[in-house]
Amino acid sequence: MAAFVATVPTACTADPPAEKPKQEESALALDVDGCPTQRQAMKGTQGDAPGELISPQDVTWVTLCELAGVNRSPQPPDFGKPRKLTRRVAEMVAVLNRLPDRTAAEARAGRPLPHRYQECEAVDYFANYALSVHYPNRTVTVLLDINCGLVFADGRTRYAMPDPKDSLLALYREQLAIAAPAVVPHGCAAAIDPARLDVTAHEPADGIGRNRGSSDIYLPSPLAAIKLCRYVSADGQLKLAAEKVIRDGLAPVYEQLKKATVPDPGVDCGNPNKAGWQPTNLDVLWVADVTAAVSELRVWRAPCVAVRSIYFDAGLATPELLMQLDRG
Repeated sequence: MAAFVATVPTACTADPPAEKPKQEESALALDVDGCPTQRQAMKGTQGDAPGELISPQDVTWVTLCELAGVNRSPQPPDFGKPRKLTRRVAEMVAVLNRLPDRTAAEARAGRPLPHRYQECEAVDYFANYALSVHYPNRTVTVLLDINCGLVFADGRTRYAMPDPKDSLLALYREQLAIAAPAVVPHGCAAAIDPARLDVTAHEPADGIGRNRGSSDIYLPSPLAAIKLCRYVSADGQLKLAAEKVIRDGLAPVYEQLKKATVPDPGVDCGNPNKAGWQPTNLDVLWVADVTAAVSELRVWRAPCVAVRSIYFDAGLATPELLMQLDRG
């Protein structure tokens, strides 16, 4: 198992450039993907050491690593295979090297920014992130601090403006789309128990979410296919009445779904805390994007209209969307 020496901060600290950065080195064990095997406790302080965050020369690929939270069980969760960016790597490196130091970040924000640990939210997230930057003969780890919105690497601190994770995921989705397999339409269940449409207990499947950035819309990549399963209420269940696959002319549907998947607190349709929330007419959409990832959307059509995804708040099902789903 390979290891490398990296500077690992403990506090969310981005001291002024004039203050000489103090460093404390600690060996990080890496797995076969070049990712740290666990999140390290932050130690010492970090300053805004001048220069590039990482060397842009000869970077071969960049891997997005997920690490268990500090206070999690010794048995690490299974995050799946790390995302390895092998195309447009120079663009990702440029994103990292453009991240602002504290002076530049405050100038951009027009206000002082949190830079001491106690001023950041001390939340132990389920997953923490790092970028593993690979060179022909070494690996450099860039630590992403979600609490403070800071980035640490090689004795330097930068602000996550923009979030490097989101930048990598955008490039990674484009990489996936180039070699994505043909989308096989999802099957339709013959019947659905209406009680299972309660999103608080049974969230819709969200395969697209794996590569969705924190600042991305719900459907960040264009669609490749939609499997529509239409249900009507009968004998206490929702029974399959029709089904179809939509592959052509998806652009207008995609535009409508992008709007409909924005949570709207004013839409109560399908809210399990309201009386009569269960639908009598429902479309279940299995939407596959150009990366071949698939997510489930539930479109209430009667007695009210709404689009429900993984979010508790529903989105508005516009007449234009319903018309697009009815065509053909």
